[in-house]
Amino acid sequence: MWAKVRIPLIVTGVLLLCALLLLLFGPGAAWLAEHDYGNVPAKSRAEKIGNARNAARGMFLQVIAGALGIGAFVYTARNFVLARQQSELNRRTLELHAETAERQAETALATLAQAESAQLTERFARAVDQLGEASDQVRVGSVYALGRIARDSRADHPDVMEVLTTFVRGHSGPSVPPAVQAAMSVLGRRTTGFDVAPLVLRGAQLPRLEVHGAHLAGADLRGADLTGAVLPKARLGRARLDGARLADARLDGARLRRTRLTGVTARGVSLTDARLDGAALDDADLTRAVLRAARLDGARGARCVLATADLTDAALPGAAFPDADLGDARLVRCDLDGAVLTGARLTAADLRDARLRGADLSGTRLDAADLRGADLSAADLGGASLVQARLAGARVHGVDLTGVLMAGLDLTGALPDAATTVPPGWTRDEAGALAREP
Repeated sequence: MWAKVRIPLIVTGVLLLCALLLLLFGPGAAWLAEHDYGNVPAKSRAEKIGNARNAARGMFLQVIAGALGIGAFVYTARNFVLARQQSELNRRTLELHAETAERQAETALATLAQAESAQLTERFARAVDQLGEASDQVRVGSVYALGRIARDSRADHPDVMEVLTTFVRGHSGPSVPPAVQAAMSVLGRRTTGFDVAPLVLRGAQLPRLEVHGAHLAGADLRGADLTGAVLPKARLGRARLDGARLADARLDGARLRRTRLTGVTARGVSLTDARLDGAALDDADLTRAVLRAARLDGARGARCVLATADLTDAALPGAAFPDADLGDARLVRCDLDGAVLTGARLTAADLRDARLRGADLSGTRLDAADLRGADLSAADLGGASLVQARLAGARVHGVDLTGVLMAGLDLTGALPDAATTVPPGWTRDEAGALAREP
């Protein structure tokens, strides 16, 4: 409606304005001039009325200009106020839209989370039910389904781990079923950052289990049967394996730092290049074990049996193996600096080029041991027995050899220094090596 009458109104307004201007500048100006100079003599009247008429018109122009200026100011001010009001309205509208969008997004996320939670709960319940099926194929599928749930949901991860460890403990036996093998694979490859407690696999029967690079750090495997298991590069740091059976298991490259292996039966176990720093091996049976290039820094193994074990290039600095049995063990180039081997049995052990600097070998049986090229500097050999031991080229710098049991002692070829205390009946030859007195 307004659009139809707007143009006629504008035209009418313009015509009225023009008429007003003509009235002001014509009759209006003349009237003012006549009013001011109507009584002036005729001689100067025409001139003064003309001047007055022009002055009136100038005044009208000033008034009109002032009115236009005031109108422009009012118009500008009004537009500014309206613009601010519109800007504030737009801002509030945007804020309202943003708040509405945020609430909608929160509602959508909450709905999605509820849907996902319900879906996960359904998947979890279905997978747990399938674990009880007789079919190996169904059970294996349910195990991997649970593993997927554990990866997808941090909140459900602990429950899945508990279900799987319970399943392993309850279904293991003389041979590892496919579902148990799958469960151990899932446990070994879980997202460890989601863990809230160590895995509990105490007493699990897992002979010949095979999982590469399994993450089992801190796991409770006390009394577990891992005979013949293949677990290369397994991570078993701080795990508890007390009393476990590891005979003929393959743990090459495994990490067993500070792991408890007290009383384990691990005959023939392979631990090549393994890390057993600070491990507890008290009363462990590692007969025939392969520990080539393994590191056992600071490990302890009172009464540990390592008979015929291969520790070539192994490192045991600061290790404590009192009363251990290392008979016939291969310790070529082994690092035993500062090790405690008091009362240990190293009969017929191969210690060629081994480092035993500062080691405590008091009361140690080294009968028939091969110590050629070994470094025994500053070692304590008090009460040690070296019957038929070979010491050619062995460094005995700073060693008190008078405390060694003399029966059957042969120090021929040993390399003393000025601080070495040589027992009676022995002297230094021209090359500085020990030789019997003539």
